[in-house]
Amino acid sequence: MTHHHDKPFKCPYCEYEMELSTAVEDDSVVPHPGAISICINCGEAGFYAEDLSVRKITPDEYALFDDETKSLLARIKLLCLSNIRIS
Repeated sequence: MTHHHDKPFKCPYCEYEMELSTAVEDDSVVPHPGAISICINCGEAGFYAEDLSVRKITPDEYALFDDETKSLLARIKLLCLSNIRIS
């Protein structure tokens, strides 16, 4: 399910502005603080903050991800970067 945010939010890495998000696996999931967001422009992952803006993941937080999550994030980033850039 595509979720329309009340206000646009920017990628904390490339500043690309987004107003929609889509769950990867479970259509009933909506953005919530602490959930991972991936920018469709640069492929970087961030965390949703309390106000549903997106913030960068710190190196310490990234280190806590299991290998499967790190691999998935790397593959998603490569897919995003292999497509035509939006901005």
